[in-house]
Amino acid sequence: MLKAAGSKKSGNSKGEGFHHYSGQYNHYSSVTAALKLVNTEKASSSKQRKSTVGRVKRPSSAVETTISWTILGALVVIAVAVFIKQFDYDPAAVTSRVPVNEHREMMALNDRLSSNLSQFATEPLAPMQGAESFGPETLADKINGKAELYLSAGFLGLTSQRFALHDDPESWMEAFVYDMGTPKHAFAVYSLQQRAEAEPLTLTPFSYRTANALFFVHGKFYVEVVASVLSDPMIRAMASFGERFVEKIPGRADAIEETMLFPREEMIEGSIALLISDAFGFEGMDNVFTARYRVQGEEVTAFLSDRKDDREALRLVQAYRDFLVSNGGTEAPEKAWEAVKVADTVTIRIFGDLELFFSCGRYMAGVRDTETLRVAQTVAQRMMASLKCLERSGGPGQ
Repeated sequence: MLKAAGSKKSGNSKGEGFHHYSGQYNHYSSVTAALKLVNTEKASSSKQRKSTVGRVKRPSSAVETTISWTILGALVVIAVAVFIKQFDYDPAAVTSRVPVNEHREMMALNDRLSSNLSQFATEPLAPMQGAESFGPETLADKINGKAELYLSAGFLGLTSQRFALHDDPESWMEAFVYDMGTPKHAFAVYSLQQRAEAEPLTLTPFSYRTANALFFVHGKFYVEVVASVLSDPMIRAMASFGERFVEKIPGRADAIEETMLFPREEMIEGSIALLISDAFGFEGMDNVFTARYRVQGEEVTAFLSDRKDDREALRLVQAYRDFLVSNGGTEAPEKAWEAVKVADTVTIRIFGDLELFFSCGRYMAGVRDTETLRVAQTVAQRMMASLKCLERSGGPGQ
């Protein structure tokens, strides 16, 4: 039975296809190049004939004729050979960048999920129907209204299936298994849909339940199990489904690194989320983690993004500043952030709120959604300490 964290209550691969068609494109390019050489040779011969009009043509020697036909013949043979080669598809070559064992495991995992989800459903559950599968093009048919959230976060596929209790067919649950491609993308959709009444669980680092549903992240999968009615047998059945899924499906249970970088002091539990793209309305802000804090009676948002290197983090700070200013923000005077000792810290007041942000090594981080400078500074300094920014910059007073 699942235990609530801190509670005693019971309660066809796109990448593969790309390499395949990319290979075909290269073969076609070779064919085209070879044929162009043949056409060029013919055009050259034609041009030479025209240039000799009115002049006496020197008959080609037998040697020249033989050489010309030999070259043309060789080019035609090469073109035909390349054209035929494109149809000799070698899956091993396509997946050469993926370790053989890892590729086989991935294919076996996809096969197990695409067949059905019954392997995770134990007594007293019985399948009501076979498993259904949906891709990016058909996802809206299943979850119309929410599809865009998943698609923007890297959605690859959905497998769903309904199960009912043996002795009560009207009592059923439906399992939704979303393949999001990576653990971070799975966490993104999990975090952005977390219910207010969520009760944390210990099933995985990111898992919770509500009165009639179970939600968790396991590896690259985001899983929802939703019951039609609330009953003790159904609650136990949902818990068993989640436990068997985690047990049978390979997936790292490690916490996501960025979520561990937020200071825990005064953080609102379960508030960490991941914005895959267009964070805060700015197109250049992607892969931004956020967390909510309650400081001096006020709720405030902290955020951070792991960039490629120091320079990219600094460029993002400058670009975000320009974005805010172009949308009506005004830069606060230097004294507004003199208590913050990182040199490139920027403070913008926009529509009454403050946004204080900075770069720290390869991280771009900051604080928003507050009108109070003291609150913004307090959370910003905690973020800097957690990211060890003060050590990098020499620290206050040094």
